[in-house]
Amino acid sequence: MTSTRNVHVTCPACHAQGDFTVYKSINTKESPALKAKVRDGSLFQFVCPQCGAKMTVDYPFLYHQPENHY
Repeated sequence: MTSTRNVHVTCPACHAQGDFTVYKSINTKESPALKAKVRDGSLFQFVCPQCGAKMTVDYPFLYHQPENHY
């Protein structure tokens, strides 16, 4: 099952806060679009709503790709 929670992230450039969705677990059979986002890294990119600065948010998560037995 894909499971998420929202966290507040502080921009390193302007110190504004923004909301960011953290995935606690990802099931690619239920949420196939997330597979590509994990692979290209876009799932972990935070874009500041104030200044547009981008940063990578690193966090642990469970990745389950049942169609390929991962």
